[in-house]
Amino acid sequence: MQIIDISMRIRSDMLTYPGDRKAQMRKARALTRGDPYNLTELDLSAHTGTHVDAPNHFLHEGVDISTISLERFVGVSRVLDLRGVKFVEEKDLRAQRIGEGERILLKTDNSVLLKEDRFYENHVYITHDGARYLKERGILLLGFDYISIEEHHAGEPLAHLELLMAGIPVLEGLDLSGVEEGEYFLVALPLSLGGAEASPVRAVLLIW
Repeated sequence: MQIIDISMRIRSDMLTYPGDRKAQMRKARALTRGDPYNLTELDLSAHTGTHVDAPNHFLHEGVDISTISLERFVGVSRVLDLRGVKFVEEKDLRAQRIGEGERILLKTDNSVLLKEDRFYENHVYITHDGARYLKERGILLLGFDYISIEEHHAGEPLAHLELLMAGIPVLEGLDLSGVEEGEYFLVALPLSLGGAEASPVRAVLLIW
């Protein structure tokens, strides 16, 4: 079995969404200081690095990350290579023959940008009609290769709303740079954070 890690490495100088807290990792105890053990303290946003958004990220009555069925985060998934488009719209997705119950991971030109420490406002995004089409196809999960699926400064988060209102979690910050288009087995489990609207994940693809 081959394991492909498609997660961002969490570190203090990593890429974050503008305005979000930078991740902080502090050695509260350290063997090098004479302590009997090492102990790291973390201070970070639930949207740090590779993470999953739950419906209550934008919806008052939406469920939190701890109550979403884990089935959505584990199972067969399909990576679609959409490099070369400036934004992902319905026509791009319609050509992929997406079926009901699929887990869809989108690889775009963002796969290069994701390795940079600064945020690119002109990143590839998912349009409102693109998200609506995915909702209508009845997918279980959407994965994306940047820390937001939304057009920057677009106003309302219409892509998120289309998906989250249908109960479809959004997995953002996937490193798909070394992954070819095709079918894989995805494992991307969020932490069971009661009441939280998101959670960091360690996302991997498995090949037998």
